[in-house]
Amino acid sequence: MFGFDPLTLSAGFILASMSSAECPVQGAFDVDVQFVQKDSPPITDLTSEQLTQKFSSDHDASMATDGNWMKSGSTLVSGTAMKEAVDVAFKVHDVSPGKACLSVSKVNYTITYSPATYIGSDVAAGCRYDVTVAHLKRHIDLDTQVINDGVPVMREALENYVSSMGAQGPFAASEVESQKIIIMRQIIDGISPQWKKLSFQRQNAQKTIDTAEDYKRDTASCPGDFPNPESAK
Repeated sequence: MFGFDPLTLSAGFILASMSSAECPVQGAFDVDVQFVQKDSPPITDLTSEQLTQKFSSDHDASMATDGNWMKSGSTLVSGTAMKEAVDVAFKVHDVSPGKACLSVSKVNYTITYSPATYIGSDVAAGCRYDVTVAHLKRHIDLDTQVINDGVPVMREALENYVSSMGAQGPFAASEVESQKIIIMRQIIDGISPQWKKLSFQRQNAQKTIDTAEDYKRDTASCPGDFPNPESAK
């Protein structure tokens, strides 16, 4: 298998490969899509006030989507916290002396989700802490559901795009290894619309559990521990 994380590939290395009549048709290939979740312990090095200052306007943070009601904690999914990587196995077809074509035999595509969870350092163990942890867990569970629902969509996108590419080349023997990376970049670019849509769906879904009613229900069991629920917008 030959793989890369698209974030590590220099844009200057991207060239255009192309299918040629000299190359065989793209044969049958396998696609495997995996979802890997990496949870970590809560980060507690900021106070509730500092969390509000840091995340209240950050739309990658659940605190922003919930209207700043849950001030004692926030989840954060930004940058590489949700990323994709592709690993491709190729078939090499010798078509003439010193020339070869490449076709795909298998695609391994991995979505990695590594959310950060913040809880205010001033939130002591007890009712408010437990409610905050439960609230943040719902954010993460919803992300997990949305991403899992997106796995078959990404698989179909990969199948369709690779089928449409056909075998690539022919290339000089000295170019074959570099062209493998180029083809993988093309595959990632080819499914970019579906990836962006999945990322948007994940972020947008957070609003469904951050309603005023949700906040009031969460905080009702801890009278006086949270801001006045009636102030929830």
